[in-house]
Amino acid sequence: MLRYQESAPPPALVPFILSFWEFRATGQESPPLGAAPLSHEVFPDGCITLTFYRDPSDRVSWLRVVGPTLRSFRTEVKAGDTFWGARLQPAAGRAVIGRESSSLRDQMFVCEEVNPALAAELMPRLAACHSYPEAAAAFADGLCQQRPSIVEIDDLAAAAARHLINSGGEVKISDLAAAIGLSARQLQRRFQLAVGLTPKQFARARRIRAAAVKLVQTETPNWAGIAAEVGFADQAHLIHEFASVTGGSPTVFAHGVRRIDHGELVE
Repeated sequence: MLRYQESAPPPALVPFILSFWEFRATGQESPPLGAAPLSHEVFPDGCITLTFYRDPSDRVSWLRVVGPTLRSFRTEVKAGDTFWGARLQPAAGRAVIGRESSSLRDQMFVCEEVNPALAAELMPRLAACHSYPEAAAAFADGLCQQRPSIVEIDDLAAAAARHLINSGGEVKISDLAAAIGLSARQLQRRFQLAVGLTPKQFARARRIRAAAVKLVQTETPNWAGIAAEVGFADQAHLIHEFASVTGGSPTVFAHGVRRIDHGELVE
């Protein structure tokens, strides 16, 4: 069985962390030991992610920084594989990773190469964990020890990202800029530097994420209804966006989502 779940960070980390998560392959529906790995597609959500991996033997583990992207990518999953992660708030790259989010776009790094101190804080804690609650606590403790500073977050870019999430991306960039006291050009520049995507690109990624959550919550997908609920103009817009971002149809996307057993999700 493929299992995915999320949990909210403690209050002290809310400005920096959107959620912690676990993805694990266990049980009869995951690839049996010795079998060929399963190809699993990871869809973009517009955020930077710290991802820890451990194989079933505990002999292989790593911690990587996955930058913001609009591209889905595939990873191989074997029986017993465990992935634990921390999904950063959209504008928290500099505060947590020590790099502007724009410099991490469409890239994946070994954490030690980007921020050795962060890797040294997190790796021993995560390697000692035996369950997701322990891993979430390890991420929280390690990140708190790093003392990320809220002054490293562009508060206006962060406010714009939150507005895009809450509105489902249904807001004109000019209106969004005016609402937070910037010109459209200033918003574009500051948002792309802090978040790593343009406001429109970020809104696209979050609509895909919102559609995935709706699929988990709905037994029989009503694509027109989902399109309306999560900010697509109509069903045709939804189909076009899925093809552009994931390279496939919403039906293929739904199949990938539904083969995973989902626990709590942080919306």
